[in-house]
This record gives sequence, C-alpha cells and structure tokens, in this order.
Amino acid sequence: FLQRDDILMSLLIFLAAAGSVMVSYTRARALSLGYEVKQGLLTRAERFFILTPTIIIGYPQIGIVIIAIFANITALQRILVMRKLATEEK
Repeated sequence: FLQRDDILMSLLIFLAAAGSVMVSYTRARALSLGYEVKQGLLTRAERFFILTPTIIIGYPQIGIVIIAIFANITALQRILVMRKLATEEK
C-alpha cells in the first residue's frame, strides 16, 4: 500500500507535469490565434535549470515542488495575458 508521502509526491509530480504541459499548450494555443505569449515565471529553460541541479544533488523532490507550483502559475499568467490581448482587440 502507498504511504501518505508517496501519495503526496505522486500528486506533486502530476501537478508539475500538468503545469509544464499547460505552459507549452497555452503558448501554442495563443500562437494559433495570432498572439505571441511568452510571459511567465517558469518557462521551459527555467524548469530545466531547476530540475537538473536538484536531481544531481539528490533531492529531486525539491525541484518537483518548485515546478508544481510555479509552472501552474506560469500557465495561469499566460492564460490571463492571452485573455487580455483578445479582449483589447475587440
């Protein structure tokens, strides 16, 4: 059976993955609608530069937590920027 820590880490990994996918998706979706949206705290490069050192030093959990939080914030930022651009155009 899974321990509470295992369940929490699984949830954080899911949130990190979902947030990372949403960051890329929101940019691609904005481009398909004719908008350039690159804003946000945690782009692909930043995610790489957070996760790589934490894996090397043996604490990938720290990187996962950071990415789980800030990737979702970045996706939300991009959604809001895209929404603002779309409403300004009308």
